[in-house]
Amino acid sequence: MTAIDDLNTIRSNILARLKEATRMPKPTYTIGGPDGSQTVSWNEYIRMLMEQLEEIQKLIVALSPYSVSTRIII
Repeated sequence: MTAIDDLNTIRSNILARLKEATRMPKPTYTIGGPDGSQTVSWNEYIRMLMEQLEEIQKLIVALSPYSVSTRIII
């Protein structure tokens, strides 16, 4: 398996998480009590996944051999 294959797998996993997170969006909520609470923000989670997806895509493009497509129209 090559680095490109690994990155494509990572991209697929991120896309699957995005699909699930946006299929049934959840509200932001807080877990725990006043001294040890934790806030869960689904908007931030989706934003983080989008940022990861963008970075992975940049790596895929950087490592991929480029090709030039031409079209002749007569």
